[in-house]
Amino acid sequence: MLRKLINDNEEQDVIYITKYAFKIILDVKDTKPNKDDYKKLIREALITVTALKGVGPATGSLILSLLNKITNLAPPFYSDEAAEYLFVKYGNVENLKLRYSLPEYMKWLDLMWNLNSDFKYDFTDIENGIWALKLNEYYEIKPDFNLPVTTEDVGDKNFNSEEETKKDTTDEPKKETKKETSKEEEDKKPRTRSKRVKKEDADEPEQTEEVIDKLLKKPKKSKK
Repeated sequence: MLRKLINDNEEQDVIYITKYAFKIILDVKDTKPNKDDYKKLIREALITVTALKGVGPATGSLILSLLNKITNLAPPFYSDEAAEYLFVKYGNVENLKLRYSLPEYMKWLDLMWNLNSDFKYDFTDIENGIWALKLNEYYEIKPDFNLPVTTEDVGDKNFNSEEETKKDTTDEPKKETKKETSKEEEDKKPRTRSKRVKKEDADEPEQTEEVIDKLLKKPKKSKK
């Protein structure tokens, strides 16, 4: 339905009406009006652009926001997320249901003004930032468990301090360390024979047996 209404607009009407609405803002693009004058300015421009079929205050604000590359007076786009965020957080509005009417937009513009009263920033950038904050609320993953220690309990404690490091290591299993022994203690220890046998040591038992046999061998009696 909305698309059909948009398509029913004559091309020359679109050009004439949008140019006239843009001119209302561009005529004072280098000034810094107060809140009341600025709201009157944007209200007049919105009434002009919404003369197009199928264009309401929300779509009209989107069209007028295209002037943001020329002047910071360009009004912000009335996005659902940005509207909900400001009305709930700063407008004290409960059970919010957007109607996208001109009076509703002007109330929202009043809240936006408080964030950029000196026109130092682009209203479109501010609206984009608020839109991102609202999306973060939608999709933020909140933990379903409670941490044992809160930031309030910790305060300014330095977790990397030597004292904390010592505390953290008390619960760790103690590693066995090899005790260093002195040379005197090493000498007192019983020495064990190595399993590896040198080649020269391998012949030693045979030589010992031969010597024993010779010693035990009875001397032969000499024949007379």
